[in-house]
Amino acid sequence: MNLTGFQACDVRGLYGPDAEAQVSPPLAWRLGRAVAARLPADAATVLSGDGRATTPALQSAFAGGLGRPCLGLGVCVPTPLAYLARHRRGARAVVIVTASHNPAPFNGIKLQLGPMPITPAEMAALRDGVARMADAPCVPADVPADTRLLQEAEEAHAAAARQALGGGAGVAIAIDCMHGCWSGRARGHLEGLGYRVTALRDRPDGAFGGIEPDPAVDRQLAPVQAAVRGGGFAFGAALDGDGDRARFVDERGAAVDNGTALVILVRWLLESGRAAGRRVVVYDQKTRLAVVAALRRHGAEPVAEKSGHTFLRTRMLRDGALFGGEASGHFFWGGGAIYPVDAGDCGLFATAAMGAALRFFGRPLSALAAEVPDSPFYTGDIRGLRYGGDRGRLLEAVAGAVDRTAYRVVTEDGVRIESPGAFAHLRASVTETGMLTAAFDAADRAGLRRLVGSVLKAFPPDAAGVAEAIRARVDRL
Repeated sequence: MNLTGFQACDVRGLYGPDAEAQVSPPLAWRLGRAVAARLPADAATVLSGDGRATTPALQSAFAGGLGRPCLGLGVCVPTPLAYLARHRRGARAVVIVTASHNPAPFNGIKLQLGPMPITPAEMAALRDGVARMADAPCVPADVPADTRLLQEAEEAHAAAARQALGGGAGVAIAIDCMHGCWSGRARGHLEGLGYRVTALRDRPDGAFGGIEPDPAVDRQLAPVQAAVRGGGFAFGAALDGDGDRARFVDERGAAVDNGTALVILVRWLLESGRAAGRRVVVYDQKTRLAVVAALRRHGAEPVAEKSGHTFLRTRMLRDGALFGGEASGHFFWGGGAIYPVDAGDCGLFATAAMGAALRFFGRPLSALAAEVPDSPFYTGDIRGLRYGGDRGRLLEAVAGAVDRTAYRVVTEDGVRIESPGAFAHLRASVTETGMLTAAFDAADRAGLRRLVGSVLKAFPPDAAGVAEAIRARVDRL
């Protein structure tokens, strides 16, 4: 049994039909058995999934291993609606078959087995449980779709948007669904709020039209940028494959940094009286320094957390946070007053909220974005850094090689190297096996090059490809 698909907070990897693959029906069946062993016998479980061709087989296998009826939502269901369905029915667990923003050959399984997001320790326990199981045939089970429950979740989403965000007042929006889970749905939700909507890549497609459904990848914004540049739109948005992330472009078609969007949405919550006394805003450690300073300037109390959906949601719930944002485009709503699920996130809801913010401020998105200082020597989140060696040892080597008289080194989430006005962050991906992510920010080019040099000097020869990719990103600034 291949267990390399187990990540820190979910299962994710290349799909295959047999147990040698990172993600397979035999693995899903065993995972179902391991989950059943951790849940009370009467615990209700919502089972959902994205539109990939491999999702039904994984759902059926998981349900067979679980060995009890599930509240099935079907396939091509936005991840936020699965969490809303769990909230509506008071279910203990939610299991979502999806690989989110990864290309179609990948698939995965997200889980929440109680009131709090799943932890790395819980994932490790599930992995160990799967590893210890004796060989047994994978016997799938039918998972009838509860269409009424899905309808309830959609209605709850629409009602929350109407109540918290108001009407769209005929404002024109271009939205790119990337052939993902909001395809065929987003237009109706936004039109129900009064927006005029042009929907792009709006047909559900398990292969995502051959693209990587990730709005954090700049080249994937080209269709929505072209549409907005055609004129007449207040802004545009692109949603990822399972619909929980968003990326915005302004009325001129220029991409808006997710940190900038975080500041705008937090300002709107605070200045429009929607904060209900909350001021804590949780951000991930890849966020650029100018964004953190802007949050403080507008009266928020920014708190750093490990990068990763699970970590930010957990911190928000524990701290009673107002809002949270991740550099990848997750926007989390705290308290349950704006969005029904406390610390829940939804790319479509964030899109409607951005429209509400523009109406409140009465200025175009480009003008609001310009008020957040630029970071010309910020690399952004450098992804796709494949490393075949031991990622833990590489991070230890970097931490050990840094001059600690010049930099502060923090190893809570990979390696973070800090000095006044600069940081470097290098970590193992929590969603992709064998991958690293990195981000660098500095006040000037010389400081950036010193910082990058301090990190790369510790790289072993087998990490030359990673070093080359980092240098290439820095050289483009």
